[in-house]
Amino acid sequence: MKLANLIIFLFLFVSGVAIAGTSSDKHTGHTMNPEMKRQHKTMATIGKQWKACRNALNDNNFKDAGIAVEIIIKAAADIDNFKLHKNTDNHKQFMEQCSDFREKIIKLQEVIKAKDADDVDNTVDAIEESCKQCHTKFR
Repeated sequence: MKLANLIIFLFLFVSGVAIAGTSSDKHTGHTMNPEMKRQHKTMATIGKQWKACRNALNDNNFKDAGIAVEIIIKAAADIDNFKLHKNTDNHKQFMEQCSDFREKIIKLQEVIKAKDADDVDNTVDAIEESCKQCHTKFR
């Protein structure tokens, strides 16, 4: 009986370790490999910093908005290596949208440095539209 209990315990323990070693994508429910985890971490960083940027801009805090944009620019450099969730056959359009996003983020950085509130609003709107388009097609 003790041997049977030990075997059951070991089986459950090993199964639990195997399950704990994987993670699930909250969007698709698929198990994520390290590459996909890196993608999600990159997008989480961009999302977190975008929120920080928007909050700073709402408070007319151009300094903190600029810091957030710097972090977004660094994180966005990794987007070129992403594997697409859907529409994988359209990688060229994905790369074009990534390039467009980076150009708009760099423009936002310049507009923030100039403290041009009107141009900030227009650039923020353009960035958010770019994000929506890309996520709708490829996420």
